[in-house]
Amino acid sequence: MASIRNRNGRFYAEVRKAGHPAISKTFDTKTEAKQWAKHIEADIESGALLARKKKSQKKTTFGELIDRYIDEVHPLNTFCDSKIATYRLTQRDIGHYKLHEITIENVLDYGRQRRLGTDDKRGVARSTLNTQLQYMAELVEFARISWGMPFETNPVRDARYALAKMKLVGPSRKRARRLASGEYEKLMEAAKGHWISHFIVIAVYNAMRLGEIHRQTWEDVDFDNRTITIRDRKDPNEKEGNDETIPMFHETWTLLHGLWLCSKQRGRIFCQVATAGAVSDKFADVAQLAGCGDLHFHDLRHEACSRLFEDGLSIEQVALVSGHKSWDTLKRYTQLRPGEVLAVKETTQGS
Repeated sequence: MASIRNRNGRFYAEVRKAGHPAISKTFDTKTEAKQWAKHIEADIESGALLARKKKSQKKTTFGELIDRYIDEVHPLNTFCDSKIATYRLTQRDIGHYKLHEITIENVLDYGRQRRLGTDDKRGVARSTLNTQLQYMAELVEFARISWGMPFETNPVRDARYALAKMKLVGPSRKRARRLASGEYEKLMEAAKGHWISHFIVIAVYNAMRLGEIHRQTWEDVDFDNRTITIRDRKDPNEKEGNDETIPMFHETWTLLHGLWLCSKQRGRIFCQVATAGAVSDKFADVAQLAGCGDLHFHDLRHEACSRLFEDGLSIEQVALVSGHKSWDTLKRYTQLRPGEVLAVKETTQGS
């Protein structure tokens, strides 16, 4: 039996029949969706679908599976920018693997290389690899159950378990990394003349996430009122419609206004940067060049929140800027330096 649903302006078709896994696809028009569903139902009845599926699955690559997952599932359950970027990174690394090559052994080898690094590539954090494997396992499980892909078990889930036992993957550890004295200047010197310097300024002074900066458009920048509207901001409870307007501080206003006067374009501000992953990669290079190799881009947001607290903003005011929905989560960003606390205390006593 076929069902057609309108999802965000596109039409999601799904065919279900007893003894067969559900088959779905998304289309631009309802007519296309209905025609596709009719053909699929006919092919199921004749047995042609099963024969075609077995033949195609032998040639299907993991990269093609990722494309299909993003194309068909993303419209129904919106993925955040970082999740899509992680899938694209995985696609770049092992997207050429055929599905029968996604084995426990191969995923273990890939996980070790990602975590420990190679001659030409630095290793990633335990939590980064953990998240990547979690997304991969989610994809494999969905493809196995919903699309009937030839995975008897979930090799990624099993490999992740083994890597956890080897302490190569694990949950995120709370970082308290702030910029040391002079590190901001070193970063800006190392990034001089490159678009990554703009990302650094906005992150440090406006506490915006990498993905938020990357997808920001000129239409959502209000120079007169000194505000920025961030569309679909990260929220643990809602994935869409979380538009927030935040104050644009002086350093960010000056930077963006200068860029606007030079370009006067529409659309994405940093349209020359293809992916959020490209920002992460470039920042890692710049941090290494500046002698801050252990610095992550997200640490700049941590730095920004801490500076706002040091400037005297309340938790409510900082949350308005940063978009944190939980004040408990925001507390870990209040990495005030002892000297700043002492200065506030002395000022209070002197007044």
